[in-house]
Amino acid sequence: YLIGTVALFRTIVFIAYPRLVGKLNGWMLPIGTLLLAASMLVTWAAGDVALFALASCILGLAFGMIYSFSLGHILDRPAKGLYAGLFESAIGIGQIAGPLSMGYIGFAISPSSPYLAMGLLGAASAAAISIYIPSKYPVYSALPQALADAAICREALNIARKVKDLTIEILKT
Repeated sequence: YLIGTVALFRTIVFIAYPRLVGKLNGWMLPIGTLLLAASMLVTWAAGDVALFALASCILGLAFGMIYSFSLGHILDRPAKGLYAGLFESAIGIGQIAGPLSMGYIGFAISPSSPYLAMGLLGAASAAAISIYIPSKYPVYSALPQALADAAICREALNIARKVKDLTIEILKT
């Protein structure tokens, strides 16, 4: 039932995508990433089925927002097929690498530690995205095809390193 809940909420976002992108535009990716982090942290803290069900709803919203926003931007590019293929391939790699790496962490540390690690990684990603997007583009603007400048990339990487170090410290305790 819980996997169906994720799919249901993801589908609801797909249906509501035109309205969501109209209201949130450039903020869909940071909000989706923050929801992804929240779902992992709720799963990590979940002590009963109700919280796990809530995490599944949040995860479905996150997947729907991130996937639809990313695919929408990919399909706006001239070489749609190439970018869509790369996008779907990256998802496939993540579906292999994620369970393998998090399974090892769960085995080596504790069964709940992958959820904490992914929650903190998601929070770091949301912070990096939230710094990058507003610094380069005004709120609610269309995102042009551009590269981040070096200072923004360094700042985002510093945040990611701090979150990684914090995660390692938390997992050691």
